[in-house]
Amino acid sequence: KRHVLVNIPDFTAKVIDDGKVTFMTRSVVGARDADRKTPEFSDVMEHMVVNPNWYVPRSIVTKEYLPMMKRNRNAASHIVVTDRRGRKVSRGAINFAAYTARTFPFAMHQPPSRSNALGLFKFMFPNKYNIYLHDTPAKSLFDRDVRAFSHGCVRLHEPFEFAYALLAAQEDDPEGMFQRA
Repeated sequence: KRHVLVNIPDFTAKVIDDGKVTFMTRSVVGARDADRKTPEFSDVMEHMVVNPNWYVPRSIVTKEYLPMMKRNRNAASHIVVTDRRGRKVSRGAINFAAYTARTFPFAMHQPPSRSNALGLFKFMFPNKYNIYLHDTPAKSLFDRDVRAFSHGCVRLHEPFEFAYALLAAQEDDPEGMFQRA
């Protein structure tokens, strides 16, 4: 009766209640490259995360950030490099050139902030693809007609309003509740 529908080809995300669209917003979906497409699947949204860390997927770490850091260890300074236990590692202590995508033993994340790749919150429905809906600081992408730029996740143009629409089914004052939280 109540579901969220992301229409990948028309770049929209909708909240649908009893067959009627009760909220709709523009979205950015996965790029057309084979390894960046937004997959088609269905799952249950379980919760949202406010001020999320972005735990950089291994594919992005090894294909994008490692090559950058081989050229300049201080590239992407907003990204924190961590060891297997999650402890921050100084970039000066890492010889990035000594590693390949297969042998690189570090992880990366971006702490919460307004410039975080996930924006101020993400909507979670755990799935095998590690795909979720989220805010984004890259607001200019929503002005384009074709919005296939992500690594697979779905970015929302109006994430606050989307949250309010979702909470409206369980809260009398969804905006107030959300702002308090």
